[in-house]
Amino acid sequence: MTLLLWQRKSKANANGYAPIYCWISIEGQEELATGRKAHLEEWDNQTKKAKNFPDSKRTNLRLNQIISDLERHYTLLQLEHEQVTPLMLKNVFNGLPAMHRKGSPKHTVQAPHPIAGSGYEY
Repeated sequence: MTLLLWQRKSKANANGYAPIYCWISIEGQEELATGRKAHLEEWDNQTKKAKNFPDSKRTNLRLNQIISDLERHYTLLQLEHEQVTPLMLKNVFNGLPAMHRKGSPKHTVQAPHPIAGSGYEY
């Protein structure tokens, strides 16, 4: 598995801020939006970090957390599945079942029904 952070310059807004994505490679590729942005002049392409702007520390901390979470999810998926794909990793990271396909119903967990007279309500 290879994880690469990159800034999508083509989606920069009028103020010069562009979204940061994580590229997941495991015998295939998948993009994952990180939900973070950095100014075009403040993204270091060599270190894959934001630098010299007020929110850079928080942005870099969140990016490190995303990478750590993806690595942890990948390890857990390897224990459960013979082959792990980038889509499986992306799904689990986003709280979906590993085998979820776009357009299929999302798996939901129903709360147990209250037991009559038990005093417990869900």
